[in-house]
Amino acid sequence: MSMLLGELMMLLKNALRVACLLVVLSVTPPVFAGELNIYSYRQPELLAPIIDGFEKETGHKVNILFAKSGLVERAQLEGSNSNADLILTTGVRPLVQASELGLFDDLGSLPDQVQPEASSIDGQWVGLSLRPRIFYVSKNRADLSINNFDDILQEPLKGRFCSRPLKHGYNLSWLGGMIERRGVAETRAYLLSLMDQMARTPQGNDRAQVQAIHEGICDASIGNAYYYAKMLANDEQRAWAESVNLVFAVGRDGGVHVDVSGAGILKSAPNKEIAREFIAYALSSKAQAIYADVNSEFPVVDGVAKPVIFDDVGAWVISSTPLVKIAQRAKQAAMLVDEVGIDVN
Repeated sequence: MSMLLGELMMLLKNALRVACLLVVLSVTPPVFAGELNIYSYRQPELLAPIIDGFEKETGHKVNILFAKSGLVERAQLEGSNSNADLILTTGVRPLVQASELGLFDDLGSLPDQVQPEASSIDGQWVGLSLRPRIFYVSKNRADLSINNFDDILQEPLKGRFCSRPLKHGYNLSWLGGMIERRGVAETRAYLLSLMDQMARTPQGNDRAQVQAIHEGICDASIGNAYYYAKMLANDEQRAWAESVNLVFAVGRDGGVHVDVSGAGILKSAPNKEIAREFIAYALSSKAQAIYADVNSEFPVVDGVAKPVIFDDVGAWVISSTPLVKIAQRAKQAAMLVDEVGIDVN
């Protein structure tokens, strides 16, 4: 009897050891090749497909700190104490700001196929996707002929144009390009004329303007192209998108205004080589196709197909106005918006 009891006790002890080992194994964190810390102006869910692909391909762990504003300033304040390796943006302005503050290091070599308009001359930042800013025009207004920026000032659109606030970054980028090409005085005159075209005080976001077209409040609006795909994918918003035509309007240089989502590596980055690996991956054909297929943004690398949803859009070219010049004009654009008062009338 005592022998049987001893054997039972031994079995229980062995079972307990196995159970403890399983618990330890279950809570042991996975081993990563390395880590990458990103300050991101881009929403994490939009980055997820790129991040997942990078982690699977390299074995590195990516940590993201997301904020809508202030990340460049944070990196500047942290200085050499920052754990951040790179900054991802939704526009060129923060990239130029960080570069001018001396925060960025050299990116190293980039693929030859990267479009020259999408990267800095000094090699401190690079665009990862192109984001055209276009006009959405009501399908009920077949009488309207809109091909360039000045066409929205025509008489039939008087009181029939909608926009988000002109001081929003997307519009300041558009106006910054206009100032660079036309000068301050002519851009001021443009804004004064645009005020007469407004159906309402600038408000909401880009999608809200397409909703307003659908509801008959206005006949045309300005917005980023990728929102068209997002609306079509949304049951509530699909009808909005189906009520408009897309116009990739051009400026006086004959090109379409684009901004970029982009990246730069911080001089203080503790993981610079991994940061360079990430940028190389983001510029690969595989990742560029993700930007196109998932986010409906246009690739910066030649040879990668544009988003399928824009197949019906004819060929267009990027404005020749340098992105760095557009970013540097943003403050002047904001001052003009305030001076004219278009956002408050």
